[in-house]
Amino acid sequence: MPPRTDGERQVCGGQHVFMRDVLERAGISVKDAAATGAEILVKAKWADMKPMLGSKGTSPCNLDAGDWREACAPSFEFRRLDDADPNSFSHGYNFRVSEGGGAGASARRLIKWTGIRVIIMIEGQGGLFDLMTTMQHLGAGLALMSVATLVADAMICYMLSDEETATYKKRKFEDHEQHADSLTEEEKAVLMGQGRVKGDQGGGGHGYQSIPDPA
Repeated sequence: MPPRTDGERQVCGGQHVFMRDVLERAGISVKDAAATGAEILVKAKWADMKPMLGSKGTSPCNLDAGDWREACAPSFEFRRLDDADPNSFSHGYNFRVSEGGGAGASARRLIKWTGIRVIIMIEGQGGLFDLMTTMQHLGAGLALMSVATLVADAMICYMLSDEETATYKKRKFEDHEQHADSLTEEEKAVLMGQGRVKGDQGGGGHGYQSIPDPA
């Protein structure tokens, strides 16, 4: 906010705030506020005034910067919430209290008070690098990528047509039994595990024959 012209202190941060400055910036005269009261919203938005990227006053505060206390500053907005029309029902700000009217009383006194109600709203964003948070987000991203692969495989295998699924499986998976004739007995044993491979038996059947482990 710009400093006052009469030499008084600037309205900002932890400095003094003068009610007439608030009324002037909200477009309310002191006379009107004294007669009917007013309801004012003061909105303070903290933002980076020296951003590396983006426009001034719109970027979140960079708390890793060495001069963040000077770069991160608030901008103020003043707005009148009540109806400015004097003939409206909700013009100004007022409330009523009663006095008297207790047990046995035949009358009570109703007092109407007017005043200025100020609602202060403070908002802003700031970022500070944290290694643990970064690692957590990185791990979550990698896990999501793994899950995405499983979901894609399931959709292709179970939701596409049989011809498309067969083509996909042919490209993705390799059938070792089709290449068994070109492998040595030791390679067959390693692929099948536990030193056994599938071989032909008499009568056209299939069985297992023992293969000694390679020395």
